[in-house]
Amino acid sequence: MFANEEESIYDVGARIVTNSRIRSEQTQIGNWLLLTTALNRCEQTVSIVENEAIHVELRRNAQVTIGQLLALPGLDPGIMLGAIARAIQIGTVICETRTKPLTRNSVLTLSGRPA
Repeated sequence: MFANEEESIYDVGARIVTNSRIRSEQTQIGNWLLLTTALNRCEQTVSIVENEAIHVELRRNAQVTIGQLLALPGLDPGIMLGAIARAIQIGTVICETRTKPLTRNSVLTLSGRPA
């Protein structure tokens, strides 16, 4: 568990979160809130069709934008956004969320992890 058991008892430490740190991570925090909101809105919804559409498009094109997925005909954009959020959360899809705001132009790629 720990390299040195005494460290786990005595070297717990504390982390101070300052305004400047929050500002420097504002993009990541905003993206996290957006993805969490999408997941919560679709929590009780089955998104099998949307999940399959994401992976079909990514296998066909290697990369796709969120806007392209939301514009696919015959699919609910709200459920699609939830499916995108879930794919990012579980790691089957990669999207830069640390430094770039999540928008319709955000690029998604397959991670290589099984869906």
